[in-house]
Amino acid sequence: AVDFADSGTNLLIVDPGAVFVGGVKGGSGTNILELTAGTGTIGGIGSGSFNNFQTLSVDAGAYWTANGNDAIPNLIDNGTVAVAGSLDVSAAIDPSSLGLIKLDGSAIFEVASATGNQLQISFTAGSELIVDDVASFGSNVGSLGYTGPELEGFAIGGAIDLKNFSGAGATLNFDASSGLLQATNGAAQSATLQFQTASLGSG
Repeated sequence: AVDFADSGTNLLIVDPGAVFVGGVKGGSGTNILELTAGTGTIGGIGSGSFNNFQTLSVDAGAYWTANGNDAIPNLIDNGTVAVAGSLDVSAAIDPSSLGLIKLDGSAIFEVASATGNQLQISFTAGSELIVDDVASFGSNVGSLGYTGPELEGFAIGGAIDLKNFSGAGATLNFDASSGLLQATNGAAQSATLQFQTASLGSG
């Protein structure tokens, strides 16, 4: 349906309700897939319908459901991305992102780096967050000055996988007033998670 057959900086702007009959290919340069304001559905990013895009940009006022097994190196999220299948952000979430990642039941969201402090990640029972590198999930990791994504609605049935964090000798310290969970282990690794205490499940 669309073929950017060059090495330029290409932008594909997708409005809610748009239909592509055929594949969508970015070129060999830097390619951006932008989802505009409104409510829409998309799938096949990186492994199906939409290939060779380096950045997914979600506009303010947008609510898009990602319903496939999607993968993108970079994400700029100023709206809402509802993950119904899986979404892997293999490089980084833009630190200036102000939006929400909403994980539906059984959804999997994997992220390599998320150093900003305005992004929100909302859990549903059965959903999972995978953090590839604990040192790049937020800023000032391991300290009381930590700032990072806010984890909302986390309860029994949800899961957080700290992928490169060893469980050997691990200790956890949770501050119920600040919502900060500090983790350390025998390999001198540190990890910090910021929970929204108002929506944190009991137990």
